[in-house]
Amino acid sequence: PKAEEAMRRSVELNPLFVDGWVGLATLLAEGGRRDEAIKAVKEGAAANEQSGLLQYALGVLAEGGGDAATAKQAFLKAEQLDPKNVETQYHLATVALNMNDKPEAIARLEKFIAAAPAGTPNVDVAKSLLAALQKK
Repeated sequence: PKAEEAMRRSVELNPLFVDGWVGLATLLAEGGRRDEAIKAVKEGAAANEQSGLLQYALGVLAEGGGDAATAKQAFLKAEQLDPKNVETQYHLATVALNMNDKPEAIARLEKFIAAAPAGTPNVDVAKSLLAALQKK
């Protein structure tokens, strides 16, 4: 509760503090309050329209909640605002799979694998998934 209070206070004092919005959303989501976390990220994104990080966070939260349409929109915007975040490609691939769009999933996985620097999480999973999709 004290951490949440501190994060809320930080974004009240400075609505442009992107890490504060992400921290608040993380605390809320980890506490089982996904809807509040999504609301916080949307508030932060409204105050920081050029933040790819907040769009990415919205995508992750929406994807985790099973809202593929919202996740896709957020990840596409994150991709546009922060093209260096290669993890966005991985998430766009998983959303495409959830929406039964195999060609899009394959294209996104290929893009993710090609762009991911060494040590990037999910690369091995992406390679296995890509191999399985290409077999069918």
